[in-house]
Amino acid sequence: MRRLPKLVYREQEGEPIVKAEARSGLGALADDFTVLDDVLEPVFQRLDAAALGAQNSYRLMRLVLIVGVAIATLLGTWQAASDGSEWAGLLEGLVGAMLAGVTALLHARGYHRRFLTTRLGAERLRSEYFLFLARVGEYDADAGAARMRLQDQVLRIEQEAGG
Repeated sequence: MRRLPKLVYREQEGEPIVKAEARSGLGALADDFTVLDDVLEPVFQRLDAAALGAQNSYRLMRLVLIVGVAIATLLGTWQAASDGSEWAGLLEGLVGAMLAGVTALLHARGYHRRFLTTRLGAERLRSEYFLFLARVGEYDADAGAARMRLQDQVLRIEQEAGG
């Protein structure tokens, strides 16, 4: 039930990539955590929240479609069982028209594409977080150069994710 979409979605406060408890005892990385908290963490939180909101909207619309199709099927069964009841046919047509509208809305708003794009951006930022901490790849440089590289990567990922 926890995975069901919320009818009224309220953005929740996100958790940091690495919690404060996990940072204790890592004093040698304190400067790196400060840089990450300043440069990467706010963008990650924004993209993560956008992804969760789009995911909820997409799931809600899909759930409406599933329930609507079930109702339309029941109305069709009722119509067939009652020798062509006009009311059942009319209601089935109305439900079908509503479902067509929901489908058009789902496609027009692009919830699924937005969810995938923002989730990908957030997860790429999470990856950059740990690459920066480990000082591997293009972060294998002095602290100033690594910070500049991190800022460039965060900006690029944010732009690609549409955030």
